Amino acid sequence: MSNPMWYVLTKDRVLQTGNSISGLTVKDQVGDTVIDNDAKIITVTIEDNGADISMITLENLGLSFGASANVSEGEALDFSSSNTTSIIVSSEVGESVTWIIKLQVDIDLSDVSIAGTWTISEIGIYSDLFSWESWGWEKTELLNNYLPNVSAELDNTITFTVDGKNAEGEPYGTFENNAGTDGAYGNFVSDDASWPETDFNSRYRKVPTTAGTWIINEEKVIITDAGGVEYTLDIEVNTQTEIALSTELEYKSELFDWGVSNYSFEETAHMSKKMWYNLIK
Repeated sequence: MSNPMWYVLTKDRVLQTGNSISGLTVKDQVGDTVIDNDAKIITVTIEDNGADISMITLENLGLSFGASANVSEGEALDFSSSNTTSIIVSSEVGESVTWIIKLQVDIDLSDVSIAGTWTISEIGIYSDLFSWESWGWEKTELLNNYLPNVSAELDNTITFTVDGKNAEGEPYGTFENNAGTDGAYGNFVSDDASWPETDFNSRYRKVPTTAGTWIINEEKVIITDAGGVEYTLDIEVNTQTEIALSTELEYKSELFDWGVSNYSFEETAHMSKKMWYNLIK
């Protein structure tokens, strides 16, 4: 009279080892998410709407079966450090992997005057040799005519990569001064042993040689090199394919040596008031 009957089947549970991210989207995202499974790097792009990148909402997160993460959908991700953040994904067996999430902002690069890669066309100075006197004059000069070692920098390129805009709408990104075919940077040192002073690196090294970061504040670009040193330069836009990065120099006319009459030295050491890097595309 038994009705019904059954078999009870059991097996040992196998814990899952997956700790991957299979999908991820954030608020205001545009375009597809790019997932590099080998490098454990994910890149997302958001609208250029002035959003606070320290509080970007995670909308969707897909994980390996049975895996867990240290963040959940609906939480805010903080991209304020170099436009990156991280998510730790742990498998059921407890093996954890850190995924790097990179944020890009969909910026109209035509609005950012320095965006792109530029060739250094010239490095020049403006000198004022007592122009307020009836016998005085002012002039511009290519700096490598006085300091030949500067020429090593004239085959370099300078790249400004745009990463986004801050809450004030100021563009920012990464900077690199790329050594040219000679693999060298300019050296602001005179070969003329008769000069009373020959090393002018502290006076003229206004554009760093190392990679770094930058931000535009009004008409100035502030570049911070790998060592944390800041370089502030005026941006002079000549055309869409030609700009100048310029800066004022300490004017030392009171140190002019009337007994030497070496105008090349005096212009370089004392009478120059401004220098610039001309950049072209």
